[in-house]
Amino acid sequence: MAQFPLRYPVKAGESLKSVQNFPEHITKIVKLCEGASSRRLTVVVAGGGSVGDFGGFVASILKRGVRLVHMPSTWLSAIDSAHGGKTALNVGSAKNQIGTFYPADKIVLSRSLLMAQPDARAFEGFGELLKIALIAGGPLWRDLAKEYEVNAAVLWKYLSSAIDAKYKVVAKDPEEKSGHRHILNLGHTLGHVLETQYELPHGVAINYGLEFALRFSLHKKSSHLLSTKS
Repeated sequence: MAQFPLRYPVKAGESLKSVQNFPEHITKIVKLCEGASSRRLTVVVAGGGSVGDFGGFVASILKRGVRLVHMPSTWLSAIDSAHGGKTALNVGSAKNQIGTFYPADKIVLSRSLLMAQPDARAFEGFGELLKIALIAGGPLWRDLAKEYEVNAAVLWKYLSSAIDAKYKVVAKDPEEKSGHRHILNLGHTLGHVLETQYELPHGVAINYGLEFALRFSLHKKSSHLLSTKS
């Protein structure tokens, strides 16, 4: 980090994404970038999902948009949030109410950085991996279903396939105009409620939300079959 002439450290977490706190942040960032040409300026975001959402939003509006590079430091961001171009800020307790679509010019996936994360980060990232595998089906789901452990080695093994699967969905609906991209929110409806209400890590909340969505879908299917037969 010391090699970068312009640095702006932040504390990760949902408070970073608060629209109430944003004016103070952007004022400091603009002052930091005084005299820097937008053509030569690149925002490099090193961090997890909340930092990526915040930094991506900054890059999308700073000087009407500058180059953006993501270097995700958590499995959750490496698998999901760094890809697809979404940025977001929260309004009160409502998550991701303000944002832009601003795909990064480059995404750097550092194996050593990701492998250095605590085991808990791997568990948090697994929910997003499971989600995209369910959506994609085929070899990704078939191979992942044979795994019996949740650890960094498993996540790295399927990281590239998971990213490719997400981009296939994003390519059909880059800015959520048709609604197709909404399938990437599988498990997030209840997950976001649990995350806010109980202050759970995003990945843990999405694991619970995904389990609920799958069980509820199975219940609805079973009920439909019973009503069809009766």
